[in-house]
Amino acid sequence: MTLKTLTNSTRAREVGVEQHILDTAKRWHRVVQRAVDQKAAPVRAEVNHGRWIAPCPDCNGGAEMVDPTAPIFFCMNCGNRAIGGAYRRVEFPPSAVVADIEELLSDRPEQHKNWVPGEDQATLVAENVAHGVRG
Repeated sequence: MTLKTLTNSTRAREVGVEQHILDTAKRWHRVVQRAVDQKAAPVRAEVNHGRWIAPCPDCNGGAEMVDPTAPIFFCMNCGNRAIGGAYRRVEFPPSAVVADIEELLSDRPEQHKNWVPGEDQATLVAENVAHGVRG
């Protein structure tokens, strides 16, 4: 069974990731510059309760859903104000590793579908075995 992670495109299949961001930003009265700030530090993707997210480096505890197929980040809380409202890049693991992570998390209960950068697949397998989930 493949993990079905929630991402921006999951929420925005009809309109696409960027349009979803723009629509949401409009509702939040945020201005999006529609350009990626290549000089700004990227955010790092992680899996939280089955969702690919990236924590905002400028907010206390803010995070947004992100998508490996459209690695852009816009925080609805602060509007990426620190970088003039531009998008930040999102760092994901290589696509084969993303697929492995999603597969290893797929049979876990939702609240245990978590992965953070630096955690390797062997750790996920060991956690699965320790908790009676297939490895």
